[in-house]
Amino acid sequence: MIMFKFYSNLSLPCDIWLAHVCTAFILYRQHHQATVVQQNPGLANPEISKVIGDHWRSSPPDVKNHWKCLADVCQSPHVTILANH
Repeated sequence: MIMFKFYSNLSLPCDIWLAHVCTAFILYRQHHQATVVQQNPGLANPEISKVIGDHWRSSPPDVKNHWKCLADVCQSPHVTILANH
């Protein structure tokens, strides 16, 4: 597990593959996945993706812009990557 430390004082736990692919939706999905799983026990991963995708599509522009900014920071060469010990 790797942790991306953002300058906005928001830390998101990210799998190593996010070091290569860091989009607004991926960050949004990862942030909300545990809640959706908790609210929908036994729901298969493709269905979880659909639920989160529906939430993403219905999110207001300011929410999407927030996650787009985080994705931009994540892809920035100035991101500090810290090992999660």
